[in-house]
Amino acid sequence: MDIRDYLLLLTAILNVVLSFFIFLQGRKNLVNLSFAIFCFFAFLWAFSLFIFRTVTDLKIALLGMKLAYAAAAGIAASGLYFSFVFPEVKKIVFLKKILIVLPAGVIIFWLLFVPGTLVGEIVNRPWGKEVTLFFQDYLAYAVYFVSVYSTGLLILYKKQRDCRDGDVCHQLYSVFWGILIPSIFGVIFNLLLPSPWLLDFTLIWLGPSFSMIMVGAVAYAVIRHQLMNIKSVAAQVFSYFLVAVFIIELFLAKDFDELIIRIIGLGLIVLLSYFLVKSVRVEVKRREEMQRLALKLKEANEALEMLNQAKTEFISISSHQLRTPLSIVKGYLSMVLDGDYGSVKKSLAKVLGKVYRSNERLINLVNELLNISRIESGRLEFRFEPVELGKIARDIVEGFKIKAEAKRIELRFDSPKNLPKVNADAQKIKEVISNLLDNAIKYTERGWVAVKLDKKDKEMVLSVSDSGLGIELSERDKLFEKFTRGQSSQSASSHGLGIGLYICKKFVEGHGGKIWAESEGPGKGSKFSFSLPIK
Repeated sequence: MDIRDYLLLLTAILNVVLSFFIFLQGRKNLVNLSFAIFCFFAFLWAFSLFIFRTVTDLKIALLGMKLAYAAAAGIAASGLYFSFVFPEVKKIVFLKKILIVLPAGVIIFWLLFVPGTLVGEIVNRPWGKEVTLFFQDYLAYAVYFVSVYSTGLLILYKKQRDCRDGDVCHQLYSVFWGILIPSIFGVIFNLLLPSPWLLDFTLIWLGPSFSMIMVGAVAYAVIRHQLMNIKSVAAQVFSYFLVAVFIIELFLAKDFDELIIRIIGLGLIVLLSYFLVKSVRVEVKRREEMQRLALKLKEANEALEMLNQAKTEFISISSHQLRTPLSIVKGYLSMVLDGDYGSVKKSLAKVLGKVYRSNERLINLVNELLNISRIESGRLEFRFEPVELGKIARDIVEGFKIKAEAKRIELRFDSPKNLPKVNADAQKIKEVISNLLDNAIKYTERGWVAVKLDKKDKEMVLSVSDSGLGIELSERDKLFEKFTRGQSSQSASSHGLGIGLYICKKFVEGHGGKIWAESEGPGKGSKFSFSLPIK
């Protein structure tokens, strides 16, 4: 025996151990089962070539060579089966199973049990064993092997090409190239060179050696897919190896005392191995449970996302349907109050005025809901143009003077002259300023409200300050969240859903600006500010 024979034997041992433990870890899992069978045939291929190279009896060598060809047919069939079930564990229809298993079974039976097939005779030569192959048998075998093996590769390639999941794509990539590259060497060294035309069997030991790359790549992908417990497998292999070593050591003891010591050592190793395997299994079980919980959480999040999307669409549709009749009601109320349908008694005008204001609040609420739906569905559009922020703010302040005077609140506006223009959506900035000013007047019972515009560095900053209710420190950062209102504002007014400041934040951030709130505490007033970049 030389290094080549030892390499074949090592390859065979590694494959049979891997096949055995993968089978134990997932007997009912189609991926594990097909991969275990694949590893078993790889073991049989390497071991039969080891037998062929090392034995002196030519009849046994002939059987070893036939067994090697039969094992290669099994590798092709199990590889095709694996390509169907990996990476998603899906059952294969009965017809496909028949088309995979039956030809492979026929080929293996034909090679092993029909005399005078494929391999003619084996002769010892100074350079090694010389094998005679029957041309027609070899051609039929080569057609079967290449067609089945290439079909499996094509299926894996198609799955990789059509893949959309990044992690699954990585697994398919590893499997495809991990199988393709060693297969090229295997076909060269074990199918082409030993063909009836070349009859070169000197490099047949290389094919199984390269197959370890293939087995390793597939094992990596299967492990990455978490369809077998590699930690448990590794722990058991390591434990069994240690136990086997200590059992061998028992027979090598030189005296009774040494035997007792080695028996004690074996007992300790068995005990430690038991706890090692048990702890690894517990860890693997916990990991799998966490993965199941993570998957359930992902599914729940996806369901919530769908519900949220449905809610957004419902709000959008409902708001559109509500806005039209509300606008019509507003129009008719306005005409009645203006006397277009005749004079209106003061008592009736007062009632209609309340109806008009309630209708106006409802229209504003519908508009806010529409803005919410546009924001959440990504349909919020901005029409940027150079605007004078000072002029917009001044006009809005003038429009709120009547409301401020009704509550006897002093309304002030301060702005330097010749301020630069900003690139903004004028309508949305008007909504922001109006919302901040309306809130300031609403939550100020007496005192003043001041609007100030100024230039700071490369930004325009507008602030709305008041002497009103103020803000709790713990609530300040939450005011700009959706459907959130401070405790003081809830006690002061029952109107609003707490979405105005949220919309203001989204509008300002859409301009590349910032919005924030300041207050020294309840009863000490508040200051809401936003900044827009000067471009």
